Amino acid sequence: MSKICPVFIPFAGCTNRCLYCDQNSLTGFSQSEITHSVVSQIKTVTSSGSFNKIAFFGGSFTCLQEELRQTMYRISREYGFEEIRVSTRPDCINKNIIDELKTNCVTEVELGIQTLNDKALSENLRPYDANKALKSLRMSCENFYTVAQVMPGMYSDSADEFLEGFEVLLSFKPRGFRLYPTVIFKNTPLEKYYKVGEYTPLTLSEALQICLYCTAACISNGTEILRIGIPTENLDYSDIAAGPFHPAFGDLIRTLALMLYFSESGNNLVSSKDGSRAAGYKSLVKKLSLYKIVDGNNLFDMHQVYKFIREQFIEGNFRLFKGQTSHFAEILQDKANHR
Repeated sequence: MSKICPVFIPFAGCTNRCLYCDQNSLTGFSQSEITHSVVSQIKTVTSSGSFNKIAFFGGSFTCLQEELRQTMYRISREYGFEEIRVSTRPDCINKNIIDELKTNCVTEVELGIQTLNDKALSENLRPYDANKALKSLRMSCENFYTVAQVMPGMYSDSADEFLEGFEVLLSFKPRGFRLYPTVIFKNTPLEKYYKVGEYTPLTLSEALQICLYCTAACISNGTEILRIGIPTENLDYSDIAAGPFHPAFGDLIRTLALMLYFSESGNNLVSSKDGSRAAGYKSLVKKLSLYKIVDGNNLFDMHQVYKFIREQFIEGNFRLFKGQTSHFAEILQDKANHR
């Protein structure tokens, strides 16, 4: 099993600033002295043990100048890492880059695709279109363990267009997804749009519905969900101006899934009253344990739950199920706002 040494290279390789981006709030690192920062981080992490894989997060690795990329490869070798994982953008993937990555022991690539809505990509200042994103995704999937990062709720995007694009991405069979609903950070261009009324973020309820759909689609397709909701490590909550942020977003997704499952599957072992009171996954699991459905060491089979949800979404009772999803998501939003 790989033991990963995470290294953050915030903004490295970025030639523009997307509307929503305030990466310093996510990583806690400045842009300067990339090489010195990488070495310092490696020394700090590896002081606690040995690691066989290094992961470069936060920047667009393949958009870095070739000399700096080669420096990163050299440092990785010098510290004994056998495998490398990189994050990057679709516009910085081509055959030559693919060959370079394979030559230098890169085994995993995470692509920040965000959406396949060309209008949203352009207006959020993403430097590629949907066609380029899909070409890069195909090339990456053919050569590496590939993870696609997507962002429901972007400026100029819509839920329907986002989900239509998500189904296309899923058909390319990436190994995993990260779902990051768009959150407005202070001092970003997106905050200015929000303040003057040009942008309305997703509500927590809407974000839960979209991400539940994506999660159910992935699980049913045998695709891994690596993360749901923006990373909270080193995140100062006061930097968030608005948007569907919740520190336990993934737990809320699981809770919503269980509420829907018991409501629609005909399983009445948990009452609607109990389901409506649930404000988090652990809370609902406690209630389930009272009904002898699960115990602390044997959680309910969430794969079964997500597969059921996927089936309901794509069959004839979609409208009813979508209405139930909205109902329970609004309950969870209310509970989350009053915890």
